Formats: sequence, structure tokens, C-alpha cells
Amino acid sequence: MLETVYLGTTDGLFIFDVEGYTARRRQQAMHGRYITALAAIGDYLLAAVYALGVCRVERITHTFEWSLDADVLVLAGHTSQPGLCVAGTEPASLFRTDDSGVSWRELKALREVPDASHWYHPSPASTPHVKGVAFDPVDSGTFYAGIEVGGVYRTRDGGTTFERASAGLYEDVHGLVAHPRRREVLYAVTGQGVYATTDAADIWRPANRGLARRYVTSAAVVAEPVERVIAGASHGPPWNASHSANAMIFRCNLPGDAWESAMDGIPMTLDGTPVGFAASRALPGRLYCGVASGELLVSEGKQWTLLAGDLPPVQAVLCA
Repeated sequence: MLETVYLGTTDGLFIFDVEGYTARRRQQAMHGRYITALAAIGDYLLAAVYALGVCRVERITHTFEWSLDADVLVLAGHTSQPGLCVAGTEPASLFRTDDSGVSWRELKALREVPDASHWYHPSPASTPHVKGVAFDPVDSGTFYAGIEVGGVYRTRDGGTTFERASAGLYEDVHGLVAHPRRREVLYAVTGQGVYATTDAADIWRPANRGLARRYVTSAAVVAEPVERVIAGASHGPPWNASHSANAMIFRCNLPGDAWESAMDGIPMTLDGTPVGFAASRALPGRLYCGVASGELLVSEGKQWTLLAGDLPPVQAVLCA
């Protein structure tokens, strides 16, 4: 079945038509733009451009218009609310749209939490930023924001208020993933491995048994036909290294199960970091992976297949 996969790269947006294990590059759009995040919102894509803002991209023509003036690193939508998207920024803040990016409003309550003054970033070239946003799969008013470095915060009222939800968590958060069916289960990927919660972020516990790389940069939960968690990790920063990352992809089943290598079909280590995963919209269990060294991979289990290579460094992947 034919589906479209979008890659955000350091040189614009690449659009692929994928059928089976064949990918045809349809178009490159937004040439010269460094795209950090992607989201599908109604008839549009939202594309975050490094240090410039968010664009609304028309899906057919791929023409775009500027939408939000902020340095956005992550975009997250909700399946039951077609116009809803939350953007996480540097410096650390959140913005919300309910009309597919036509208008945005800042969720100032995140910056006003009592311990915001303790957030930091180890690199002098950066400031603390939101690196992950994950929605409750049922209740669009409940979502979570991960701060690098500052931990996780939870809202249950759509962003009017936030509460700290980091008990047990290593606070260098690189991303958040919510289970698509079990709303109490989330995963945080961090600079010291994967952490899991089974009570909607009241308590986090390390879930690193068997994980041979601890600088984790991305993760995904596949709910069917066989439930599994996938993670991409390297030996150390930067999180989006395009070469010499010595990175691997791992898989496990339920929280607490041991991780195992999931590198069948590709070299035993990757030159670039796996920067993101995207679930197929057409085939349950199929997962796409964008690699910072310029590759698009696909898997339906342990086996990975290279769909496209020799691309600019990939920063985001989306199947829509």
C-alpha cells in the first residue's frame, strides 16, 4: 500500500512515496531550511525551522507560510483533535494551536513553575529547552513536557497549569513517548538511558537492562501486532551526530523487559544517530526510522531495510 513519508533535514523537506520496500523521492521542498520537527495537522504539515519558527506547509503543493516566530525543537499533535498541536521551544516554553497553526498562544504556566530557575543545559551554546511532548492518547487535555535539563512536567487542563512529574527520573530528557493504548505508560529517553512509568508519570524507573548504549536519542512504541518498544542510542552527545555516532537500535517488550539489539539488515553500528521513528499509517507494526547520517530505514520487526540514503542529515521523520 502506498504511503507518504516526510523527512526534515538540514537542507529542507524530502517527500517519499513508499510502497513495500521501495521508496521513490517525489520532491524536495523548502530548500536550504534546517528542519528540526514535523507534525501532520489536518490538511497541512507543520515544519519547525531552526532558529526561525514554524511553517504551515500545504500538503499538495508544499508551498508554505510562516506561522510561529519561535525556535521550535519539537511538535506534537493529538489524533482525536485534528487542529491541535503543541510546540516545545528553546528557551524552554510551550506554544499551543487549536486551528492547525493559524494562530498560537504561549502556555506561560510552564515557565512559571517554582523550579524553572533550576533548569540548565550543559553546553554554553544552548539554554534549557523542551525536547519532548507527549499526549495522553485518550484525553487531549493531558500532556507531558520533557526539559533538557529539567525533567518532566504534566498538565491535566490543556496547559493552564503544570506540575512536576519527575520522581525517580534522570532529568536530562531527550524525548517522551506515550503508549498509544495504555494511557498510564510513558517512556522518557535521557542521557542515562530509558526510563518508564506505569502510573502516568507519578513515578519513573530506569528500564535499561540489556541496553548497550545509554545516550538515548529517540524511541517509539509499537502496539500491534506484537507490542514492542524501539530505542535509538549512541555512546554520547551530540544527540543528532551525523557521523562517528557508533549508534544502535534496540527493542524490548513490556516495561522492565531486557533490551536486545535490533540491527538485523543494517551495519552493526550506525554512523549517524537515529533521530526519530514514525509509525506507518497503513500497515500495523511497520516503523520508519530517520538517521542523522542521511538515511531512511523501515522495519516490521527486527529486520531493517534501507529505503533511501545519501541525504542531508535527517532531523525529523513523519508518516502522514
